[in-house]
Amino acid sequence: MRQDKEKAFLLRRQGKSYREIQKDLGMSRSTVSLWFKDIGWSKKIKKNLVKKHDMALVEKMKKMTERAGEKRLQLYKNKREEAVRLYEQFSRDQLFTSGLMVYWGEGDSKLENGKIRVANSNPLMIKLFYLFLKKYLPEIAIKSKIYLILYPDLNDDVCKRYWSSIA
Repeated sequence: MRQDKEKAFLLRRQGKSYREIQKDLGMSRSTVSLWFKDIGWSKKIKKNLVKKHDMALVEKMKKMTERAGEKRLQLYKNKREEAVRLYEQFSRDQLFTSGLMVYWGEGDSKLENGKIRVANSNPLMIKLFYLFLKKYLPEIAIKSKIYLILYPDLNDDVCKRYWSSIA
């Protein structure tokens, strides 16, 4: 038996992977694989190595999830601190306070899909909220849309003309 093959068998019995044996002995992985392909005890070592690798991946994923959670919590903390700072900065501004009150009274109570929604039949209330968005949340204002909910007992054309003239 070749001397490098004997060393390969010794390393494999120690639980080394093909990659580790290849690296240690400076030979191709295909040669190492060929030597061990039909050997039962080598297949058991492979199963153990795969199991160990899979367990390491699970641990790695847990750590990644924990780090992502920590980053998210830090982001939330930073955003809360920024919100407190901005509230203190703008709390004396009537448009700011009015916009918050419109959202508080007429806004959607849950933020689904990151959407901010306000519903009201008074066009001035909608206009006030839009001005609030434009001044304090311009990145949201440029994406904003106004929808009309027209009930069967209303005339579509009359409602559309009315709301268009207000805008």
